[in-house]
Amino acid sequence: MNEHQQGDGAEPQDTAIAPGTGHYGVEGQHVALHVHGPTRDEIRASGRGWDAAADIKDGMVEMASASGIKSEGENLTLDTAEILVRRLNANGETWAAPKRLGLNDGDDCEALDTRGPHWRYPPLRVQVTRPKMPEGFWKGITDGCNVPPGPIQDAARALWDAIEEKRPATPENVVLAINAIRTPWFALPHIVDAFRQRYGQEARRIGFKAVWVVAWSEALTKRLDT
Repeated sequence: MNEHQQGDGAEPQDTAIAPGTGHYGVEGQHVALHVHGPTRDEIRASGRGWDAAADIKDGMVEMASASGIKSEGENLTLDTAEILVRRLNANGETWAAPKRLGLNDGDDCEALDTRGPHWRYPPLRVQVTRPKMPEGFWKGITDGCNVPPGPIQDAARALWDAIEEKRPATPENVVLAINAIRTPWFALPHIVDAFRQRYGQEARRIGFKAVWVVAWSEALTKRLDT
């Protein structure tokens, strides 16, 4: 297990606890424990007024649940873009902190390139959506909601359905970010791998510059169209 801790403006630090099993993370007001193995993924996460948990074993989502404060519309949109930008910058990109765009804009957030003016270095444009959840999931979140047990392919399909709903009419230089902050099991390795195997090629052709699933930290933020 790795302990991953990051304060405001600090570089991530990893301390080996027991090799190869997962990590414990603290970032701002988010805390999570993730255990990963060849046939399983488990996560327990808490944030600002919310909790989430999931167990995956032998290709099955045995349990996935979320509870806490009510989630309205595209809640955590800016948070999603901020986590994505930190993940991209960890790969060597040079984006400034993103800003929320107006309601009349076709996209949700924008981050400027710190290398120079926007006419020379186009900004990063981001649309944010959420995984397709069972009917009533978000309405009942304050009392706690569970996803019915099922194969990991069902979770991969929920990601794909969310992407399909955002399919652009023509290819765009826009990144699609799927907000899984309160449903972090969608960013677990077994589900991400299942998505890439079934939908990765289609996601590359759908018309976005890139498609990412974004959980509570950079460590659980994964590109899907690979």
